[in-house]
Amino acid sequence: NPAPVPLPNRPRAVAGGERLDARVSRAWGGAGSVAAGAPLVAGAIAAVDARVAVVLDHLEVVTRRECLDAVGELALRLPEGSRLAVASRDRAPVPVARLRASGDLLEIGADDLSMGGQEAVALLEGAGVDLAEADVEELVEHTEGWPVGLYLAALAVNAGGRPQPAANVT
Repeated sequence: NPAPVPLPNRPRAVAGGERLDARVSRAWGGAGSVAAGAPLVAGAIAAVDARVAVVLDHLEVVTRRECLDAVGELALRLPEGSRLAVASRDRAPVPVARLRASGDLLEIGADDLSMGGQEAVALLEGAGVDLAEADVEELVEHTEGWPVGLYLAALAVNAGGRPQPAANVT
């Protein structure tokens, strides 16, 4: 039998006086297999009279097909109003064709998360930095539009640095 799923000790939804994390841990731990656990976990979530968000981060480190299939099965069985959010550095190797076909899947990739010129200007101005359009374009190119890179550049400019042409950066 798989070990009970350890969950962080944070406030959780309560069903009938029992915390959701305890129900989920018991359901998955008593399932006998990872694959059998998904329907039991979905049932434990359905027993809670509240919307539940299940967040799985770093799915790229999960390599066992049985575990990935269980994540897909959980996605299909979550009760109405509940959500499953999965984050992965790679395309999630979870069977999602059915969710995609039914319109129940929202995929957000790197291109969706990167900023263009106007968004970068807004971020930089919000951080108190006013750069020439050419500098903003170069900064977006070098950071690939990633907000954290743009923000760190804004912090550097605010600390007295100046954006340098790529040829001068080592």
